Amino acid sequence: EYLKLFKRENVTDADLLLLMDADLTALFVSLGPRMRFRAWLQRNMSKLRRAHDKDTKTVDESEYRMIREILNRLQIADAAQIVANFMSLGVNDKMVKHLLHCNDELKELIPDMSARIRFRGYLAAQQPTRSPLQTQMIAPPTSSVQANIAGNAQSQFLY
Repeated sequence: EYLKLFKRENVTDADLLLLMDADLTALFVSLGPRMRFRAWLQRNMSKLRRAHDKDTKTVDESEYRMIREILNRLQIADAAQIVANFMSLGVNDKMVKHLLHCNDELKELIPDMSARIRFRGYLAAQQPTRSPLQTQMIAPPTSSVQANIAGNAQSQFLY
């Protein structure tokens, strides 16, 4: 029933990515069908983007080799689909290290919570650890250091 409507209005698959609420109101007079189509569109937006991206640009798959290897190492079932998500959004191997604390972005790339948690855990394990010296340099001063600083501040120097 909707297909006839889209054909009559010359709405193509690529146009679905561009539809606004005003367009949906013009296409669907009744509220129920409009709401159902809006929900369908939201659920399928990433698929539509991927299909559109395949038609409009070429992707260098070598830029996603590390992502593919991580997903395979973690034995994530939907690895191919997840790699396709990374590709469609242009998030490649060079950007992966920045995803550790990007919850919303990671959720869009890896919708499955279990897979997302394992992927985030893998990224966290790959982060460099601090040496004891680095930790001491970052640690707040102890009370004896604070006392020395305060004592030096009170001493007067002759110039």
